[in-house]
Amino acid sequence: MGRRTAAACRHAGIRVDAVATEPGIHPLAVAVTAAVTVTRARSGRGNGR
Repeated sequence: MGRRTAAACRHAGIRVDAVATEPGIHPLAVAVTAAVTVTRARSGRGNGR
């Protein structure tokens, strides 16, 4: 979702939590995935159970 689409959504009253910026949302997704992986490993939930 681009900045203009996000602005239109906000104007319409639709909540927008993440907006892709250059070069895209990929770096954020990688950071979140890494944080979740570390958290699960520390709590012993890394095996999918």
